[in-house]
Amino acid sequence: MTEVIFAGVTPAQQALVTHWASRRDAKGRVSRQAIDPGEFMAMLSAISIIEFGRDGRCRFRLAGSGLCEMFGVPDLRGLDVEKTLGARSESLLLGLSSALERAVPVGGTSDVETATPDRKHAWLRLPLTGADGALTQVLCHDEIVPARELFQGGGGHSLRPILPPRAA
Repeated sequence: MTEVIFAGVTPAQQALVTHWASRRDAKGRVSRQAIDPGEFMAMLSAISIIEFGRDGRCRFRLAGSGLCEMFGVPDLRGLDVEKTLGARSESLLLGLSSALERAVPVGGTSDVETATPDRKHAWLRLPLTGADGALTQVLCHDEIVPARELFQGGGGHSLRPILPPRAA
């Protein structure tokens, strides 16, 4: 059976979703160890990995320089998302929990206040399993892009079919 998933709103996000989908196991899940950063070296500044702990809190495990700059924090690694970002964490946490609950890519765009009014925050959340096999991590891609660079089909969102998970 073929399923339809969110495929990203920028070319970089489409490449990430394609990589993620190619790494799915028989259950349709992707482990953090299966992700090959060499496949998206040019995007690393916009990449973060956020992990949910047993206490329900989430922390930045990895945070690219572009994300740190976006949030105005020199280094996000190891920091608690909610404590560090305050009110700005709400939409991030919603996307993270949605990706983990649904076990599929989620993403979209949001308005941002910049000196250039036609810019959008394009965001992507890809669920990952940790060493124990549980969905506890999310690979995130966040970038500020001119609105004209977003895919326009489906209100700026791109959906596409993907093949079933590979057999074990």
